[in-house]
Amino acid sequence: MRRPRITVGGVMCVVIGFGVALDLTLATIRVSSAKEYHSHTWVHVKAGKPFTTLAVAEQPPFWPRYWRCLLGRPWKSLPLCPQVKGRLLDMCEFAHPEICKPVGGERHEIHPTQSQIDLERRLRNQSR
Repeated sequence: MRRPRITVGGVMCVVIGFGVALDLTLATIRVSSAKEYHSHTWVHVKAGKPFTTLAVAEQPPFWPRYWRCLLGRPWKSLPLCPQVKGRLLDMCEFAHPEICKPVGGERHEIHPTQSQIDLERRLRNQSR
């Protein structure tokens, strides 16, 4: 039985395949381990209740950050959050840092922007 021939081209293909697999794996680990919870504020319209401005901490979506990491583009602390149906004037903390105000130490308070407050007032006046 004949041994398989080891050629320079074959070794290059193995090294390239290993490099691509390693790059994909490291990008996955980098993006999934970066827990960048951030805040969103938006005006919420609910049938039974008046219009309210809500704030919640969310983790950014995985896939946009993953593709940017693979392509070597910046992805940390960027507003890559998609629009969510039912949220009016949704503001991400990364895109609008003015919604997050420090209280003391590591604590922060989330405040709606003036445009969100104006929209909420306008919607309340229309519903009367």
